Amino acid sequence: MPKSKRNKTGNPSSLLYVWSIKVTLSKTKKKGREQKENIVNSIRNAVESYNSVYVFNFENMRNLKFKEFRDQLRSTSRFFLGSNKVMQVSLGRSVSDEIRPGLHKLSKLLRGNSGLCFTNMPKDEAQRFLSGLLEIKGYHCPVMTTLESGLIKLYFHSFGRIFNEYEEYDFARTGSSATETVELKEGPLEQFTHEMEPFLRKQGMPVRLNKGVVELVSDFVVCEVGKPISPESSRILRLLGNKMATFRLHLISRWSPEEFEVYQEGLEDSDIESS
Repeated sequence: MPKSKRNKTGNPSSLLYVWSIKVTLSKTKKKGREQKENIVNSIRNAVESYNSVYVFNFENMRNLKFKEFRDQLRSTSRFFLGSNKVMQVSLGRSVSDEIRPGLHKLSKLLRGNSGLCFTNMPKDEAQRFLSGLLEIKGYHCPVMTTLESGLIKLYFHSFGRIFNEYEEYDFARTGSSATETVELKEGPLEQFTHEMEPFLRKQGMPVRLNKGVVELVSDFVVCEVGKPISPESSRILRLLGNKMATFRLHLISRWSPEEFEVYQEGLEDSDIESS
């Protein structure tokens, strides 16, 4: 009978060699120089393609809500969000490197949560769009057509209000500041089914089941105004349907080949030049 060729314990030939193999789980490339250059080129092309450029800032950004807002202006406008530094480089950060006269002033206002909006929206279309949008949202705001100087500013007051009147409510995220104090009083919580009692206890709520009804054993403060919202409080507020976060957009300034305007109070030309 032929001998078995299996490696036996103790035999040097039975040593097991293991090679370390690195497996790349994602083929996503880092945002490098090439992507930044693409953004710079896109913004500079937009300067040549659109009549006006706005700087805007935002509060409590919600990507889905912003996409819906952007889609309503897609035919006449283009938006850019991202690194403020990259957007500043695109426009020019000083008189010596700005791509069009006056754009460095716009660049100086790209601070914090901000973005760029390029638009060709004409005055009459802005007015129609505004009226339709506010009617859908249930807003009523008369449009001012003249300033003290007597010049017609219907364009800004229409396009500006599209931004400044736009707001969407959403649930607050962990870490954001509570806009109000929410306290639940002792007693039955009829808005919750009995299956939710274990989950509510895990969120720190002093609850129990009383004849199949979720009952709060003592008063419970979900969150306090001005204080950060915890993960547990965020979940409870969502269950209560309490939307504390408001997604808002605000216009800061506008540039066109003919003029530069600042809409936010407290920002003067001297501040822009010295920033």
